Amino acid sequence: QVIDFISVYTSTRQNALDQGRDQLTFALNSLNRQLIDLTTQLAKGAQVVTLDFSFREAIAVGDAATQRSVILNLKDRISADRVMLISLEEDIIVDTARATQGEGLFPFPAMLEAAEEDGRAAAIASLDDTLYRFVIVPVLAPRAIAWIGIGLEINDSLATRLQSQAPIPLDLSFTNTLNGTPTLAATTLDMARRSAFTTAFDDLSRSTKPSFVDMGDETYIALAAPVDNGHEKSNVSVFLQYSVQDVL
Repeated sequence: QVIDFISVYTSTRQNALDQGRDQLTFALNSLNRQLIDLTTQLAKGAQVVTLDFSFREAIAVGDAATQRSVILNLKDRISADRVMLISLEEDIIVDTARATQGEGLFPFPAMLEAAEEDGRAAAIASLDDTLYRFVIVPVLAPRAIAWIGIGLEINDSLATRLQSQAPIPLDLSFTNTLNGTPTLAATTLDMARRSAFTTAFDDLSRSTKPSFVDMGDETYIALAAPVDNGHEKSNVSVFLQYSVQDVL
């Protein structure tokens, strides 16, 4: 009987893992599509505004106050969390997250190079210890006269929004690794399970294929994957956690 129990238990566990593997892989592909859709929405919204003659004129010949005004208006119109006006020389002219003009060089030159080649670029960017889904589009008149950088903050609110569109009931978390140290940037986990996530992080980070991970008093099938970052090496990972109870 003990052997039968072990056999049934092992079989059930393997079946759960097989189901979870397929469902988490599907969910990860769905998440990547959602991020692409968000990028497309931001880019299209910005491109509509940048085609307006008065906007292009303000960027081309306007004074600093006028440029800041139209960039703030753009931020509100497309519901972005952060917008930058960047010169062709890669200088940040306006940054809606800062009150002063002239903020130095844009820190992701590879994005500008990609946008020059492809017409736009997107990546996960860490700015001022905050993660953004960042998009670069040109201001054309008719050639590029400047770049617009649009940021959508990756926070708990966005994670919850992505979770609500997931094909299965899962939790998801984004981490950002700087100088070898990972930090939890956004998650759908409650406070108790955030602590369990931190404790189990080493096991979770090894889940490049769906595997069982204990988080507190609950067992999850977990999958970890780097977030596609286009032309930049990604320090950002997404973790999908699917409760074994939901699988069974």
